[in-house]
Amino acid sequence: MTPARTATLLALSLSASCTTLQQQVALNDSLDREIKAVRMENERLTEQLATCDDGPGPPSLLYTELRQVFPGDEVVVERDGDTTVVRVPGSVLFATNSVRVRAESAMVLDLLSTALNLHTDHQVHVLVHTSDAAPSSTLRKRYPTNWDLSVARAVAVARTLIDDYGVAPDRFIVMGQGEFAPLADNSTPEGREANQRVEFHLVPMEETP
Repeated sequence: MTPARTATLLALSLSASCTTLQQQVALNDSLDREIKAVRMENERLTEQLATCDDGPGPPSLLYTELRQVFPGDEVVVERDGDTTVVRVPGSVLFATNSVRVRAESAMVLDLLSTALNLHTDHQVHVLVHTSDAAPSSTLRKRYPTNWDLSVARAVAVARTLIDDYGVAPDRFIVMGQGEFAPLADNSTPEGREANQRVEFHLVPMEETP
């Protein structure tokens, strides 16, 4: 082999070695960055875990039964810690601009009251919400604001469950929140409809002050 060919092969070998070394260095740098990122994320999660509560326990029997009764097509059943929340569209319980509980809501109230009467260890908080649309001119004579209207509706729902379905009156707390706790944007008809709702917060009595 001639000296020139030997020099060429040596140069090519050195070039290949340099390329390999550069790739290894780049790979090591990449691995170092990934390791640092993983360590930082691990530290963040460790700090977050240190401040976390144990989270909600297993669902109550009341919650489980109501989930079976109301599968979520219209009436929604959710958990908020140990509290079971039953959300009913306002249109199911009330006609527009009315504080009279609709007769058509009987099935919903019958199913709900059956569960309440089986589980007497829960207090019943009735929260009524409205959209931001003002009450009709007729209603405003008696209920000048949505706050007044929502309180009247909450009382009407509680009275119906007490008088017609036998739920004990000392279990109730009634509240009207008017338009002040919207779920959706009031600028659309769909949003206003979603905001008009009745919520039953079923609170275990041992958690009640």
